[in-house]
Amino acid sequence: DQFGTLEGDQILREIGKTLSDVVANLNGIGGRISGDDFAVLIPNTNDDFSIVSILKEKKLSIFDKHAVVFSEGCYLVSDLKLSANSIYDRAYIAKQSVKGRYDIHIAYFDDSMLEKLVNNQQIIAGIGRAVSERQFEVWFQPQRNHVTGALVGAEALVRWRHPSKGLIPPVEFVPIFEQNGFIFELDKYVWEETCAQLRRWLDNGRNPVPVSVNISRQDLLRVGFIETLKDLIKKYDLPIELLRLEITESAFAKSTK
Repeated sequence: DQFGTLEGDQILREIGKTLSDVVANLNGIGGRISGDDFAVLIPNTNDDFSIVSILKEKKLSIFDKHAVVFSEGCYLVSDLKLSANSIYDRAYIAKQSVKGRYDIHIAYFDDSMLEKLVNNQQIIAGIGRAVSERQFEVWFQPQRNHVTGALVGAEALVRWRHPSKGLIPPVEFVPIFEQNGFIFELDKYVWEETCAQLRRWLDNGRNPVPVSVNISRQDLLRVGFIETLKDLIKKYDLPIELLRLEITESAFAKSTK
C-alpha cells in the first residue's frame, strides 16, 4: 500500500527466490502459495529452521527499505497419513495465532489450535439455527449512581444459550461474528429485543430507565444503520431518550479510509 504494486511484487520475488534456493539445498521444496503467503516443506532434521531467520540471514534488501513484519507457523509432521493440504493447514493455523503480533513472530502447531478452529467453525455453522430458535438472550446489567446508589440506566448484554454447549459468553462468539460480518445481524437482534422489552415495561405501567445498546464499527459503516434504529423506535413507539447508543472501543481501532 505504501510503495505500490511494483515494489510489492519485487519483494515477493526476492523472498520466493531466496526460499527456493535455501530449501533446495535442504532437499525440500518451497514457494509462494498466494498473496504474501509462502510455504516450505523440508526433512525433519532441521529443528531450528525458520523462514524469517533465513531471510534475515541472507540480508534481503527489503529489510533495508521496509519495516516488514512476518508471521510464521510451523507444523512438525507426525502423521504421515495426512494429505499435503492438511499439513499446510496446520502450519497456517499456527501462523494465524501470531499474525499481527510484534513480540512473537513464530508459533508451532498443537492440537489446542485445531480444537479452537473446529470450535469457531461450529459457532459459525450454528448461527442460522441460533437466530431461528432464538437462542440468543438479552440480559440487562444495571447502571447505578455510585454516590447515591440510585438506578440510572441499564446495559443490554447478549448471551448465547446453545442447546449442547450451554451458555456461551460473548467473548467467544462476538470476535468471530465481527470477522465474518454477522455482528450487524446480531446487534439488530439485540436492539429489537431491547426495544420490545422497553415497550413491555411501559405497557405494564413501569417507568423504565434508559437502556444502552452496543454499536460496533461494522454497524456504523453499514448502509441503513440510522434508518434501522429509527424504524425500531417507531415500531415500538418509544420515547427516543430510552434507547442509548454505546459505541464499542473496537469501532475506533482502524481507520475508515
